[in-house]
Amino acid sequence: LKKLKDTDSKELVLGDFSWFDNLEEEIDVVIGIGNPKNRLAVGKILAKNKYLNFPNIFHPSVRFQKTTCILGKGIIICANTLLTTNIQIDDFVLINLSCVIGHESKIGKGSVINSLAKISGGVMIGREVLIGTGATILQYRSVGNNSTIGASSCVTKSIPDNVIAFGLPAKIIRTEL
Repeated sequence: LKKLKDTDSKELVLGDFSWFDNLEEEIDVVIGIGNPKNRLAVGKILAKNKYLNFPNIFHPSVRFQKTTCILGKGIIICANTLLTTNIQIDDFVLINLSCVIGHESKIGKGSVINSLAKISGGVMIGREVLIGTGATILQYRSVGNNSTIGASSCVTKSIPDNVIAFGLPAKIIRTEL
């Protein structure tokens, strides 16, 4: 899955997917990884196996309007989260504890929204985005693909792809490679 180096500079493999190769019946799989890139990488590998299902896992306290929300697969939404109306959540999104997602918002594939984040109405979150704990994104703003919004930041202007933004108001502090 991912190779790391120990103190002797030898590569260590944390795991692989070989045990899925011998499945003969369907099983449900949940991806509990908090890094957006890794969530999607694992999802892509596992999606090739016809015996794996990716259910959506919502804590019973999550409130949302089922008739107007469009939901992908493999979504995890944690306790006390509120989703309003006409929201689209793409595959493999993780929304942590006590978040609020406003009307007509879209959360892109593999994105991770950490605890207490507040996403106002009409917000567009790209693919593989990480929203830090307690961050706020104001109405009708967007956060580009592969970007990170720091904890407790407030997005008052749209954020482009591949950057890290932090502060009040959020400002780009680094461009991702």
